Amino acid sequence: MSSYTYKLYYFNSRGRAEMIRWIFAAADVKYEDIRLDKEQWAKKKSEMPFGQMPVLEVIDGNGTSTLIAESRAIERFLIKQFNLDGETDLDCAKIDSIQEYMSDLFRKMPFFESDLQKKEKLMKEAFEGPVAKAYEIVESQVGSSKYFLGEKLTWFDLAITAGSDVLLMFNPNLFEKYPKLKKLHSTVRCHPNISAWIAKRPQTPY
Repeated sequence: MSSYTYKLYYFNSRGRAEMIRWIFAAADVKYEDIRLDKEQWAKKKSEMPFGQMPVLEVIDGNGTSTLIAESRAIERFLIKQFNLDGETDLDCAKIDSIQEYMSDLFRKMPFFESDLQKKEKLMKEAFEGPVAKAYEIVESQVGSSKYFLGEKLTWFDLAITAGSDVLLMFNPNLFEKYPKLKKLHSTVRCHPNISAWIAKRPQTPY
């Protein structure tokens, strides 16, 4: 385990920071979960590497501070720090590959469509098409072990569970045809560290 201390900067929402928070929770590592409102962010924005969040401040044992921007870069850094990757290079590549595929899916979802009627139509089409296809593919790769790659919890278990939580908000029947993914989802959410985080985190819209 690293000797760093951490401060995570984001808005008071889950969004692009929630996976980072799940990684901290899974590793049982303390950090400052700094949630900025619009006024606070306006004052802080110029200090951030790319003028956006999330940003992770990493402070080493000598007090030297480094700012890491971009959620995926932060996740990769912490995954290595906390040993939440696969045990072999091939395992790492396998979960990198499938997560990139799932990330493509999420980028195309109409979460932020403002026209409610259009959003409902687009969501229905998404769940019947690309979501169904993606979950069929992932379901076919889930084995009989506790987690995706066996008995060890990895960051992909966190990612597919946190991502599924978002989709369940729009479709409670998401797992109807995917019993192995439903079981994995339940297993991860019942992990003591994850369930503790879900219970105590601020209740905000996603």
